[in-house]
Amino acid sequence: MNLNSPDPDHDLLRRCQLKETAALAELIERRQQSLFQLALRTIGGDAALAEEIVVDAFYKIWRNARDWRDGSPSSWMSRIVVRTALDARRSQQRRRKYETNAAALGPLQQQRRQAALDPQRQAEVREEQAQRASAIEQSLAPLPPADRALVHLYYYEERPLAEIALILQITADAAKMRLSRIRQKLRRQQDPAGE
Repeated sequence: MNLNSPDPDHDLLRRCQLKETAALAELIERRQQSLFQLALRTIGGDAALAEEIVVDAFYKIWRNARDWRDGSPSSWMSRIVVRTALDARRSQQRRRKYETNAAALGPLQQQRRQAALDPQRQAEVREEQAQRASAIEQSLAPLPPADRALVHLYYYEERPLAEIALILQITADAAKMRLSRIRQKLRRQQDPAGE
């Protein structure tokens, strides 16, 4: 590691630019968990999808390492994860729309699918989902993916608004305004009578 660089990710990305696979393996080991948490919150809690996003993001980090300059490695990698997550969410929404249209064309098929899940199994599935979800995650769920990413970066990773703005490709003022709007929305969710 370069002693002049306080951030080990900086050196690892430099080595990735030289296509050192050992550097990529080290980078994955160092950053996988934090990038997974960012992806998970951005997409709203789907762990399997978050894992796919992180794998895709590390592939993009490796493939595009030469595009990284001397900025914050953490910000650059987080930006890749957020973009990948937003792309995955859009793709998922398109797939749902297609499935909804297909279901509208075949109501008999939809009835068969619903009958396949008996009420007892449906209750078990709901219980499993409720156990996994915390109150915070439930509050964040209705937020758009970019807003969930903003909340994750600000509160869970404790990043400054200027860095978050770079990651989300918005101005620092826009990040501050969105964060304020999100807080108001969450307060209204918790106390609907206080509006």
